[in-house]
Amino acid sequence: MLEPKGSSFIGHFGGELLTTDDHSFRPIDCTIGPDGSVFIADWYDQRATHVDPQDNWDRDTGRIYKIESQGTKAVSKFDLSKLSSKELTDLLAQPNDWGKREARCLLAERRDAEVIPILRRNILDSKNDRLALQSLWALYVSGGFNDALAAKLLTHPNRNIRTWTVRLLGDARQVSPSIHKQLLALARTESSPVVRNQLACSAKRLSGQQALPIVSELLLRSEDVHDPQIPLLLWWAIEDKAISHRPQVLKLFADPANWNAPLIHEHIIERVARRYAVEDKEEGFVACARLLEMAPGQIDATLLLQGMEKAFEGRGLARVPSALEASLTKLWNQGAPDLTLTRFALRLGYEPAKRHALEMVANRNAPESDRTGLIEILGQTGPTECVPIFENLLDPVEPKSVQTAALSALQRFSDPQIAAKVLTLYPQMSSESRKGARGLLCSRPAWALELLKAVEAGRVAAKDVPVDQVRQIALHREPQLDRLVEKFWGKIQPESEGVKRARIGGINSILGQAKGEPAKGHELFLKTCAVCHTLFGEGNKIGPELTGADRKNRDFLLTNIVDPSTYIRAEYVSYNVEMKDGRALNGLMAESTPTAVTLLDANNKRTVLNRAEIKELKTSSVSLMPDGLLDTLEPQQIRDLISYLQSDGVN
Repeated sequence: MLEPKGSSFIGHFGGELLTTDDHSFRPIDCTIGPDGSVFIADWYDQRATHVDPQDNWDRDTGRIYKIESQGTKAVSKFDLSKLSSKELTDLLAQPNDWGKREARCLLAERRDAEVIPILRRNILDSKNDRLALQSLWALYVSGGFNDALAAKLLTHPNRNIRTWTVRLLGDARQVSPSIHKQLLALARTESSPVVRNQLACSAKRLSGQQALPIVSELLLRSEDVHDPQIPLLLWWAIEDKAISHRPQVLKLFADPANWNAPLIHEHIIERVARRYAVEDKEEGFVACARLLEMAPGQIDATLLLQGMEKAFEGRGLARVPSALEASLTKLWNQGAPDLTLTRFALRLGYEPAKRHALEMVANRNAPESDRTGLIEILGQTGPTECVPIFENLLDPVEPKSVQTAALSALQRFSDPQIAAKVLTLYPQMSSESRKGARGLLCSRPAWALELLKAVEAGRVAAKDVPVDQVRQIALHREPQLDRLVEKFWGKIQPESEGVKRARIGGINSILGQAKGEPAKGHELFLKTCAVCHTLFGEGNKIGPELTGADRKNRDFLLTNIVDPSTYIRAEYVSYNVEMKDGRALNGLMAESTPTAVTLLDANNKRTVLNRAEIKELKTSSVSLMPDGLLDTLEPQQIRDLISYLQSDGVN
């Protein structure tokens, strides 16, 4: 069931049309037939995916279901192509969508001018809105759509007719002056968000001279500020013209009153600043300076600075661009710099900002969130003089978030003493900080060697180093490291298919011995799976959402737990990154821009990397989800966890 929401809608589950307890049921497509029945194609296989090394999936048992209303009569053999064009237009009024679609296809092939008057009457005179819309589509493909008709249809009482008129006008990527005037008026006065949505879509397709005036009118429609689509559609239209029509885009912000328009304030200001800053050219910096000059208040300037700072994520500049020097100096001297200004100035290499930031991160009385935010940027852009300060932040008296941020920031610096300092403090660290410390030590070959020596000496327990971090060490491809890894953890290589199937068989045996308790399994889920997965609204979104997965199919579920690398959806493929300074990192690609890559590791930690510092970036065949997830659980815990994963939730 569909519920209108602004210019879009929300879908609600309206009940199962066809269901079965057969886990091999795989409905992959459906269509409507000429008698109104629904035809469903069932792939029919035990697996939802087909990625086995051998071509051994079931090719013989697929089937097609037909769902029909009681009393449906068989359709006699017919051939629509033998109907006249006039008879095809009559089909547009029938209730069955199949016949209407086929009729429109045939009319498109014929482009018969004789049906144009009929279709025009259907659109302009019919009280049947569905027939009017079907006729508009048929008229367009028949060659009868023109400006004269469009001018009338832009005032049609039905919003779908107005919407599709705007949509079809955009196909030519330009409109006549008279139609453009009507579109401007429509943007200013249109009552339907659906039509305004299409105006925003079509504006992107027009030239800058025609698009931006329409966008300007739509930006002032405050009722669309929370619409699920319109704000971003307007931004995409602006971004499309941001470089080619820079003066016209900047003109959108010339009127101080426009900055208070909710759509502009909440959705556009920050984005347009980021777009010009990420250009990383003099023209872009001049545009940023111009925006700062036009900003009517501090709140507006802060939004601009936030957008510009995001443009430099993972990197910084050696010196402040000349176009921004005056603006930055003026802002800095206005009073005590806030966090947003400090972060931005740091990215630009502004010396006063570096001094201020170093004082802030060392000050335990400063807000914790401010300190961690500045540590992150100093870790990406700061000089080596930051290292002693970051090392001091590993003191156990510091908040965990500050320690974690410092460990992440230290990763960028190659000082060999960092590993010694971290290993000295390791016994005093919390379990969370130890996890970050190991991640830091695994990132560089020399540091990884020190970690392995600590394991050899018994100062770090081998069982505390998880498989994903051991694999990170193996990414360095250093013989000495490989020997030590094999000594403590064995060869890091995929297990055979036979071993995995045997483990699945063993788990199935455990599950058959007694029942699990979903409530206790829920607790285990939160401790293990929820780090990466969401089920029934709980957990993180690093890995796939589990609520709608094929959880009832036990073989499928256990295969994905025991052998998570057997199939990895494209959006969850992890990447191995080799940096020019010797670091080796791994994680999902959370964000990718022309200047930076953001990795998300299995612990939900984000690492932003400067693309210019990356030596090699390649996909990994190994899932970010570790093997052996069930190996540390007792048999009853396994039963509890699986019972929860296969449940419909617990109260």
